[in-house]
Amino acid sequence: MNDGFESIMGRFFPSDIGMIGSVFVIGLVGVVIIYAQFYFATVYGSKIIKLNSNHPHMLIAKASIAMLVYMFFSSLINGFILYKPAISLFFLAIIYIIAISKKVNST
Repeated sequence: MNDGFESIMGRFFPSDIGMIGSVFVIGLVGVVIIYAQFYFATVYGSKIIKLNSNHPHMLIAKASIAMLVYMFFSSLINGFILYKPAISLFFLAIIYIIAISKKVNST
């Protein structure tokens, strides 16, 4: 009885079709909520890139931005973000903390 998607649709797994599968599993509102983290990463990442500082934390911030870009495009194809959103939220937290600390220090 509890065979998941296999009992309903055979060998179909929603993660096989990426973002469309994510919409199938959690709906359009859920996908918008989960992918909103990339919007926030873009906002705070652009603030960090505009600073263009040689501070050691900038290397970590830029590497985190690069990782989030990779995760975004990867999740469009395989729906990775749906099953493990905490990984990308970790990198988003790094970007947010650095952006906020730079804003506080610059004022």
